[in-house]
Amino acid sequence: LRSRLFEFAGLCEAYLVDEADESAEPLFLQSVEEAEKSQIIERVGEAKNGFALWLISPKQKKFEEAIPLFEDVARVQEEIGNKRTAGHAHNNLVVCHNETGNFEQAIEEADKALELYEDPNLNHSFSARFRKSVALRGLGRFEEALAIYELHKSLRAQDPKLSEQEKARLIANEDRNIEATKEQIKGKG
Repeated sequence: LRSRLFEFAGLCEAYLVDEADESAEPLFLQSVEEAEKSQIIERVGEAKNGFALWLISPKQKKFEEAIPLFEDVARVQEEIGNKRTAGHAHNNLVVCHNETGNFEQAIEEADKALELYEDPNLNHSFSARFRKSVALRGLGRFEEALAIYELHKSLRAQDPKLSEQEKARLIANEDRNIEATKEQIKGKG
């Protein structure tokens, strides 16, 4: 059974490369089914996560269908103490909720991801905060989104792991986000 699970997981991962291929869905469903039969919690999580990532891919955009999969992955990963993987699932839930216009839920999921990541300089922490800023902007809470961009700019400038060139690029991205948000604030007033 283990070899079959690896086989299904491999097939499903291969379909992530071609996200437009609709024939991938039955393979993902089969992978999840086989993983659940095995009762190997890690395999179940991998199968559900792979399927959910395919569902939210740019060609699929099936965010509503992905939500319960990511929720299950997050719950199980938290139960077994795998904080980072649980954080990734919550971070992907932020994408789903932003795309479906459920901005309040997106903010809650971003906060859960950030709590689980623990390290504010972790790239995934930047991702969760950025996705939170999208939700804040969606709710018209521009000043809070602006504060996230300012925080990012400050953290990037102080990060000793980044080259000066990379710092400059990332700070320039934050400056663009800041300017766009300021324009939204002007338009609001």
